[in-house]
Amino acid sequence: MAALGLTTLTACDWLQKLDLKNERSGRYYQSAMADYAAGRIDAAIKGFNRALKGDPGNASARFQLASLLQDSRSDFLGAIVEYREYLRQEPSSDKAALARERLALCERLLAREIARNSTENRTFVKDAEDARAEADRKAAEITRLKDELEKASARIATLEKQLARQRHFMDDLRKEESAAPRPVLSDDVRALLDSEEDEPRLDYKKEARELAAEAEKEDAYAGSSLLPAKQQASSADRKTAADSRRTSPFGSKKKVSAAPSTPRPPVYVVQEGDTLYKIAIRFYNRASAWRDIREANKAVISTDGRIKAGQTIKLP
Repeated sequence: MAALGLTTLTACDWLQKLDLKNERSGRYYQSAMADYAAGRIDAAIKGFNRALKGDPGNASARFQLASLLQDSRSDFLGAIVEYREYLRQEPSSDKAALARERLALCERLLAREIARNSTENRTFVKDAEDARAEADRKAAEITRLKDELEKASARIATLEKQLARQRHFMDDLRKEESAAPRPVLSDDVRALLDSEEDEPRLDYKKEARELAAEAEKEDAYAGSSLLPAKQQASSADRKTAADSRRTSPFGSKKKVSAAPSTPRPPVYVVQEGDTLYKIAIRFYNRASAWRDIREANKAVISTDGRIKAGQTIKLP
């Protein structure tokens, strides 16, 4: 009897706890329905999950949860699980047909999503492979550029060494040039350079203008009727003289002509005591012609202009 009484008390406690859990599950279910009606989808999903945790056999909470997962979250896999469990619990309920239709729709949508994800995954894989190939190509290009950079650096180092050697060579050459004695010009060449002078230039235009002004003045006096006859005659004489001066702009000035030069042969044999200066004066009548003679005879005349008796030179 004592054992029977203990079993009865245990069963009563279990039933009491079960009723308490069902009561809590019912409260969670009612709260979730209120959240669903108010548009609080996250709170509603959380409430239905609590109701099912307290009472896994709550088919209404399971159907509502499956509908929310399908419509509001596009969680087709979760909706399929809940619909299948609902149909297992209530295969002949008034919502069973609707649950089967929604289950089939979720399965089709899930298959389509899986196919799309597969395509996207294949595209992603292809893009990843292309990116890897591009990265490998760029890595090879970077390696090639590094090799070229190393070669260029070595070439630059070689050129810098060559440049340093050339600089040392130029410095040594400058030192040798600065230490070398300057060439001494001969007396003939020095006298030849000192004797060159520019020929005087006459301002013929100015002289012509002065003569023209004087002639116009004479014309004015000659044509004046106020002058006595004697003065007019003298003015006429002056006009005649002015006309003659206008005919020759230089008036009665005697033109000085240069002294005639010696006939110039094509070649000349240097005589004792000859210099380029003397030869230029003799055959060209100007001292500056010695440069032309030297240029025409570079092969036989040195840069300092010295010549020797017996040399044959050309006269340009």
